[in-house]
Amino acid sequence: MDCPSRPCGGYAAVLVSKFILLKAKVAVGDVFEFPAQLKENPNVLLTNVDVSSRATVHNWVEEIVAKFGRLDCMAANAGISNDEGDVASDNL
Repeated sequence: MDCPSRPCGGYAAVLVSKFILLKAKVAVGDVFEFPAQLKENPNVLLTNVDVSSRATVHNWVEEIVAKFGRLDCMAANAGISNDEGDVASDNL
């Protein structure tokens, strides 16, 4: 199993791979570098996103809609929380 601290590893890698096989357009956001095989797919949008920043998340959604024309589903699949930080949350 992939280390969960790696970008698009573990469960996220399975989800992204399945969506790609289904010919879906996929946006992946992470704070780490992305695997090379994802960078080569024109139906995949890779963006460095810090989800603790509300403005960054909003900009990412705008980037997704600009590239693909719409956003049908969005999921936060993993994260790290502590008492010191704030988590961005919004009704988009």
